[in-house]
Amino acid sequence: MIDINLSLLIAQTVTFLIAVVVLWQIAWKPLSAMMCRRKEQIKEDLDMLQSEKWVISKLEEGYNVHLDRIHKEAEDIIKKAQAEGLKQRESIIGQAYKDAEDIRQKAHKQVNTEESRLFQEMTADLFVLSVELTERMLQQSVDRRTHEKLFLDTVREFEHLLAKRQRGLPS
Repeated sequence: MIDINLSLLIAQTVTFLIAVVVLWQIAWKPLSAMMCRRKEQIKEDLDMLQSEKWVISKLEEGYNVHLDRIHKEAEDIIKKAQAEGLKQRESIIGQAYKDAEDIRQKAHKQVNTEESRLFQEMTADLFVLSVELTERMLQQSVDRRTHEKLFLDTVREFEHLLAKRQRGLPS
């Protein structure tokens, strides 16, 4: 059967208790102190993280407010630019209509002036031709047939002079 040696059992128990006391003093207290310090450090880090999280949320709110203000300012600038663009467009179109009307009026005046000049030239040419016709008629005894021939010749000469004038040739 099992034999228990009481002195050996007491020696082992005493050795075990001494080892526990020594380990308690040497390892457990420093390990426990280190665990407490680590626990405090983690608590401080969590508190600091919570504080920084709050600061970040406040900064984010400020950033969003600033970003909204920038968007509104950008929209206002765009609206003003569009309004100014429309205003300039209307001004340019109005000026173009005014310029077109001025050009049309100048062209109309030039046409009227040219018509007057051509009418005066035609009148002068007609007067010359009338004088020539009269001279020819007085030089010949005029019967009806001769009168028609002289008239037609004069009309052809007038048309010939008119065609030259229209082409810009001298008469």
